[in-house]
Amino acid sequence: FPFEPRERAVSEDDDPGGLTIEEICTWVADNLYTEPAVVTGLSLSTTTSGVTISWDKNPDPDVDIYQIFRRDPDTEDPREVIATVFTPDTDLIDSADDPVYPMFNWEVGVPGKEYKYSVRARNDAGYGGYSIVSGIRLMTAPTVTASDGASSDHVHVSWTGVEGAQGYILLRGDTPEETPAELGQFDAGTLSYDDYDCVLEQTYYYWVQALGEDADSPLAGPEPGLTAELEANQVLASDGAYPDRVELIWGEDPGADSYNVYRDTDEDDSEGVEYLGTVDAPQCAFSDDTVPWNEPHYYFVRPYTEGGGEGPRGIGDWGHRGLAAPANVAATQGTFTGKVTVSWSAVSQATRYRVYRSTTSDDPDPAYRGEVSAPAASYDDAASGWSGTEGVHYFYYVAALHDGPDTERSDWGEPIAEGWRGIGIPQDASASDGTNTEGVNISWTSVTGATQYGIYRSVVEDDPGPNLLETVAAPSTGWSDATAEHDTLYWYCVSALYNGDEGELSADDSGYRGLAPPLNVQASDDLGDTIEITWDAVTGATGYIIYRSTTQTGTYTQIDTDNASPYTDGPFTPPISYWYKLKATNSLATSALSAGDEGSACTSEWHISALDNVGGVDYRLSLKVINGNPAIAYCHISDADLKYVRANSSDGSSWGTPLIIDSAGDVGKHPFLAIVNSYPAISYWDSSNYDLKYVRADNASGSAWGTPITIDSEGQVGRYSSLTTANDSPAISYWDYGNRDLKYVRATDANGDSWGVPIIIDSTGYVGVFTSLAIVDGNPAISYFDDGNDDLKYVRANDVDGNTWGTSVSPDSAGSVGQYGCLAIINGKPAISYLAGYDVNEDLRYIRASNADGSSWGTFITVDSIGHVGKWTSLAVVNSYPAISYYDGTNKDLKYVWASDASGSTWGTPVTVDSVGDVGYATSLIEVEGSPAIAYYDATNGNLKFAIYY
Repeated sequence: FPFEPRERAVSEDDDPGGLTIEEICTWVADNLYTEPAVVTGLSLSTTTSGVTISWDKNPDPDVDIYQIFRRDPDTEDPREVIATVFTPDTDLIDSADDPVYPMFNWEVGVPGKEYKYSVRARNDAGYGGYSIVSGIRLMTAPTVTASDGASSDHVHVSWTGVEGAQGYILLRGDTPEETPAELGQFDAGTLSYDDYDCVLEQTYYYWVQALGEDADSPLAGPEPGLTAELEANQVLASDGAYPDRVELIWGEDPGADSYNVYRDTDEDDSEGVEYLGTVDAPQCAFSDDTVPWNEPHYYFVRPYTEGGGEGPRGIGDWGHRGLAAPANVAATQGTFTGKVTVSWSAVSQATRYRVYRSTTSDDPDPAYRGEVSAPAASYDDAASGWSGTEGVHYFYYVAALHDGPDTERSDWGEPIAEGWRGIGIPQDASASDGTNTEGVNISWTSVTGATQYGIYRSVVEDDPGPNLLETVAAPSTGWSDATAEHDTLYWYCVSALYNGDEGELSADDSGYRGLAPPLNVQASDDLGDTIEITWDAVTGATGYIIYRSTTQTGTYTQIDTDNASPYTDGPFTPPISYWYKLKATNSLATSALSAGDEGSACTSEWHISALDNVGGVDYRLSLKVINGNPAIAYCHISDADLKYVRANSSDGSSWGTPLIIDSAGDVGKHPFLAIVNSYPAISYWDSSNYDLKYVRADNASGSAWGTPITIDSEGQVGRYSSLTTANDSPAISYWDYGNRDLKYVRATDANGDSWGVPIIIDSTGYVGVFTSLAIVDGNPAISYFDDGNDDLKYVRANDVDGNTWGTSVSPDSAGSVGQYGCLAIINGKPAISYLAGYDVNEDLRYIRASNADGSSWGTFITVDSIGHVGKWTSLAVVNSYPAISYYDGTNKDLKYVWASDASGSTWGTPVTVDSVGDVGYATSLIEVEGSPAIAYYDATNGNLKFAIYY
């Protein structure tokens, strides 16, 4: 703590030296760390040399040390630290011989004794809790020997001491295979035993096991031993029992002080006798380790006394060195498909080896398989056919032999080796190259005896560690990889399995997923000099190849490549038609050809129809598509009537008879046609009474109409009306001529049978001419002309009904601008076409807002400035791009221009639609069946006209 408390605080009200309980607790919480979590995953493995301890890395990030403890559970001794491990290491070996961390030295545990091992973690806060695991270091097996005829009445058995042994147990059997019986248990200091319970010249087999405190050693043995009864000076020589010597024993001569040992090449005591040495009595044994390996010798001894000298020789015996058992016997375990290769270490003096086989590791009479001549030290056990051999696990025995006088074999080689033939390798493994659009097909030839096949995949060739995808049951020799991704090259290989034993992998083959051909290929039949081809995108494709043919069944020739639909072919000299097909592609695959479609490019031109002789020109007429066909609302100037005419066809190629909608006075000027609640409706100016009027049809086509309604009659109102639907009810913007104001009114129902009170939107001077009403970002908005300031103006309501309005802005005030304005939504933002007035040479301008609600605007674009152009503009979207119809006052022509992009940032070259007479007044532009269509007045002939491009 950063203080010395002078008193003990026992309750919240106590004050130990000016510090409260709360202050102390706060400091502790802020400054003390948390001890690490208890170590998890503690495990232990043992060998004869030590104990291996491992654990999981502690999840606490600030752990820096692990402590390892050991404790004897049989004592009250505390834990002792045997090592300290710094993170991130997580294992060590309790062994002085081969520690993982040689910087730590600790005493090796006693073999055969159980210890408790503990591990805990430490961080800055201290130590965490202990994890505990028990372990016992393994004991080694003793080495046991037994005398071979050295005595006539007993067998002497001895063994090596084992570290950690608390005692030993000795066992004996009559054969190596039988379960031995216990002869006795001995303390740790006893390492031999004389077995007098023996039958003369009978071989016995002995085992010894070391007994530990908590665990015992493996059983050592069996070791053979026997007794023999010999006359005085009678020699018994070993016959091949030892590969490096001949062992001699003889009967004791009571009068001998010592024995002289001899050997000869025959039994005659003449030439070839060799003196080997002298053995002092009462010892009656000698080892001859100088005898040549491949020559048996005759051995005898002569007793010697100090007073009488050397006596006659005793009865001799033939003896010879044996062959060592082959060491390091090994057998292949599934390495080869047609054989098991058995190998061993060469045996000195062996001239050949015999190989035996059994299905058990302790068969006293395994089956003979074959023989090989030295210096070969391996044998191929190749069985014919699968049944009964291939895949079966065998145990192999090897014996060494010599072609000299003695032909007995050596003992079996140790260890007896387990081996088996492997399953065959699948051949002709093949992966499909784009032929399967749903994945990759893998196939291979069958392998005899296989019960399963493993399919592996990698993204590199000859991968030594490919990923296993699937295991399929035989006899299947094919599989489809549905997880293969497009545009990725994979390498596949296959293995065969027999009851879980897996063979080698086949050679790999590359493959990749195919592409489906494009669907819904469609070629346009457009008016113009190009053909547009569209199609559905194909999963995995990065490009497409376009093919063309003059006939459906003709030869399709590649014309181009493209990354995405649509593709435009051309320009051509119309009329012309072609058939089109496509292929999908990526870096690896190309699909099959798609189904085809025919497209055509036709001769295109403006087709003009005169619909009605109206006798004069009004400011506005209004063109809309009504119930599928184009229709026009207009004023018949000669009769001073509001009229309506609708085409008989969807393309406006023929028209019906004009209908008189209102003839009560001088009515119908400045009409605006819209669809209100599914039926056509018109707002217009009653110039006889200076009123704003409204009328709605009684059906969807406008063949019958209701009674006109006067919406506003306060003063001189109703000019330049613009009609739309705001929040499901009709609404109108218009000019109050008497007060020079911009006004707005909305119906109180969906049909427009009753209306609200008109609202003055702008009264700041001479404003409100050339109104254009549209719904902008959900709310009504109006573009109009500020005649007092010669500016283009724009204002948007604050709500969907238009009950309140924002402050107007001037999108363009560069000169006398804003007359003949038309407001439309272009690519999600409001835009206006309008006339730049006389002081700027009467140009056609276009401006688009910078945001969706029109609160800020971009820079205007001069679309046409050749002559006096830009009156009676009409802005619409045609084939996804903005377009404008307008009047060319210099040439007295109707003109049309189409943008080069969806936002109208660039524009094409204006075209003349009609130049016969003084034409192009009061234009109204819409899209009709994908083509531009314009309604306008022909002032020369006094006609209402309709033009469409196809």
